[in-house]
Amino acid sequence: MKKVLCAVLVVLAVAGCAFAKDFTAEAQDAGARRRVWAEAAPEMSAAFGALGKAVLKDGAISLKQKELIAVALSVQNRCEMCIMAHVQNAICAGVTREELVEALEVCVLMGGGPNQSFASIALEVFDQFSAKK
Repeated sequence: MKKVLCAVLVVLAVAGCAFAKDFTAEAQDAGARRRVWAEAAPEMSAAFGALGKAVLKDGAISLKQKELIAVALSVQNRCEMCIMAHVQNAICAGVTREELVEALEVCVLMGGGPNQSFASIALEVFDQFSAKK
């Protein structure tokens, strides 16, 4: 029985490697989709962009803290495009892997298993985007 279980785990591990996402390429695709949307709805896109600029800056709480909140809400909403964008912004704002993990732990506490699944995506995005630097 142990041999069968070990064999199944090896197969799953290899399969997991084969299906790993390249989030750098995914982020490029997401950017292209956002540009298409901006062309289709320019006024709304400009207004939404202005809202983001008004909110995502240092204030009573830092940009770094705001990006951690944005990542957490992206995980909660199960939005991979949002996770990629806000993890990238969080890295630029100076968020460390440890800070991200702690914010994601709160996400998992509040949202359970589904949030854990998307928290693992956020961590993988962080690792891939950080490796580029």
